[in-house]
Amino acid sequence: MNHKKLFILFLLLLVSCTQITTTENIQDKIPEKQVIEKVEIEVVLPIKTVTQSFDKTEIIYGFDKENNIVRIEFPDKTFELKYEQNKLIEINNNKFSYSDGKLIEINDGEVTKFEQDGNILKITNGENWDLVYDSKELLRQASRGGVKTNLDYYPNGMVESISRGSVTSNVLYDDKDRLRSITIGNSNIILGYWKDNKLIKITGQTYGKGTEVSYGLNNAKIISASDDSEFTATDIDSLYKVVDFYLYCKYLKRLPVMFDGVSYAIFTNYFKENVQDYFIMNKKCEIYE
Repeated sequence: MNHKKLFILFLLLLVSCTQITTTENIQDKIPEKQVIEKVEIEVVLPIKTVTQSFDKTEIIYGFDKENNIVRIEFPDKTFELKYEQNKLIEINNNKFSYSDGKLIEINDGEVTKFEQDGNILKITNGENWDLVYDSKELLRQASRGGVKTNLDYYPNGMVESISRGSVTSNVLYDDKDRLRSITIGNSNIILGYWKDNKLIKITGQTYGKGTEVSYGLNNAKIISASDDSEFTATDIDSLYKVVDFYLYCKYLKRLPVMFDGVSYAIFTNYFKENVQDYFIMNKKCEIYE
């Protein structure tokens, strides 16, 4: 083999090696395809429901495993209720904020602030409410501007009377400490109960012919001249919760104000809950508006 042929062979080998090296370098620089992990957002879906039927219309209430209402479906709107540690934190875009378990703000587009020291002392939302308690932490007065509602109590801590201006409402209970009647000036409210201490009758001059509830195994029917609602459920606990919620919001929360002494007395006695829970419940009642 002559020198010319050797030189050509050398060049071919050199080119071949250069191409392999270049290819290997390019492959080394190609980044590996990144794998993006999908993060699943937990959505609380109802595990049981209660259906309310009336006038060819249905409202469906959905519950979570803690027996909290997490969804209310009307024919034309749906409300999603979210909880954290069993405290309501959102109804659709309405936010409920807490500090150490104490309600400090409700934001529904307008901000309502609650000043607390363990008890709600002041509420500000365009109108100012001031609340006063006694040494037993019983609510004694709720005032807005110059209008005051005063509450007196029996020794057992249940509301005895409610005074607003010149009108005093007297509250009476039965031997099971269930609120039975409230006399409001020349009118009154009378409540009746069934087994399990469930409210089944609301009568008195304030309510005309009144409203009753007839319970079945897992169903209930409203008996009223203006309401033919029927409720069906798969279990009694969720049925009780929806009917109680409906009766309070539709019939017992009578006035469109933040605080009403009559509804407060009924709420705290029947639901066994406190001032903070009263304001949260009244906000939930807006679902029916």
